[in-house]
Amino acid sequence: MAELDIRSLLINILDSGKFPGGNVQFRHIDRIQDVEYLEGDKIRFCIERHPSIFSHGRAGLPSPGFRTERCIYELNTKTQELDIIDVEESPPVIDYKLLAEYEVEAYMENANNNAKFALINTEDELIQFAEKEYKSLCWIHNNDYWKADDMPHDFVEKSSAEIKKQFIKEMIISWKDYQEDNL
Repeated sequence: MAELDIRSLLINILDSGKFPGGNVQFRHIDRIQDVEYLEGDKIRFCIERHPSIFSHGRAGLPSPGFRTERCIYELNTKTQELDIIDVEESPPVIDYKLLAEYEVEAYMENANNNAKFALINTEDELIQFAEKEYKSLCWIHNNDYWKADDMPHDFVEKSSAEIKKQFIKEMIISWKDYQEDNL
């Protein structure tokens, strides 16, 4: 059976809703690799995916964190049954700066600090305010991934430091924008 025929069969299985292994999409089928023809009517292959480990995974945009997930499947071409044989996961890959940008962006979209900005006269005052505000925000640590056992041992420390730096930077930008608009 040619790889094109295998892909066609997999598309039919995906369309039927019987594709095991969670969030497999049509684009993943184009990524089949390591095709191995077994005895009888069986074919073994793998699909490598990179699912986001954070809630801000956005299709088509960079993910601040992902794992490489390599699923090994066995396809019976006669019965058109597909089974997962094994799933191998790599340790997480984390872009702390991008994670911080996404976390702070989510906060800033809903923040309205204008009343507080009106009371601030210098950038030093603003930085003090931003540091206090950052400490008061428990939302940063409410996500399950902050508590996940399989995250790097220094995940909380690194991500918190990067988020704080990004938070203060964005607060300065917002404050300066406020100053320009209200002079």
